[in-house]
Amino acid sequence: MSTPQPSATATAPTPTNVITNPPLGEFEAIYDTYKRALRSEKYYASRLTFYRRANKIYEIVLAIGTSAAIAGWTVFQQNPGRVFWGIFSGVVTVLVILKPILQIPKEIEDYTNLYTGYRALVVNLRAIVTKIKRQEGLTPQMLELFDATQRQYEGLSLKDEVKPNSKVLERCSQEVDRELPAGSFWYPPKAPAQIIPVST
Repeated sequence: MSTPQPSATATAPTPTNVITNPPLGEFEAIYDTYKRALRSEKYYASRLTFYRRANKIYEIVLAIGTSAAIAGWTVFQQNPGRVFWGIFSGVVTVLVILKPILQIPKEIEDYTNLYTGYRALVVNLRAIVTKIKRQEGLTPQMLELFDATQRQYEGLSLKDEVKPNSKVLERCSQEVDRELPAGSFWYPPKAPAQIIPVST
């Protein structure tokens, strides 16, 4: 006689602890911070790329200008090559003097830190926005994560450029608006989808 086996019981899913009737401002704060962080990520990625390229060109010019082997080429021993090399050498001398003043490697380091910082914020905020849409609401856990992320955002923004490049910033704002148009965010029922411009 076989021993009866205990019947397997399905585990009931734990209900999501969605907050009832959260203020609309909570959603707008999350979405606004997300768009501003994404704009900053794009901005500092652009600035970092620019300075890396500039530094590479700078180092190539210095390497060529201080090369005795290249200076000895026949083309630079007679006119008009000799005139060109004389002018080029003068420019290189100025660049050598300016190098410790311009501190391009330091700029690259600063932009790298800002880019990676905003990148981490965007990842966290995108996760919150995705969960809001999937669960159709806010949970205390989401708000707790947002509060922590917002504090990080405020701390990072203190290290922003004092005078950012307005053209690059505007281009990044337009890119964010194209990627996240009106209607791409979830709002509670009867709450109209808000057009959230990237605030300055």
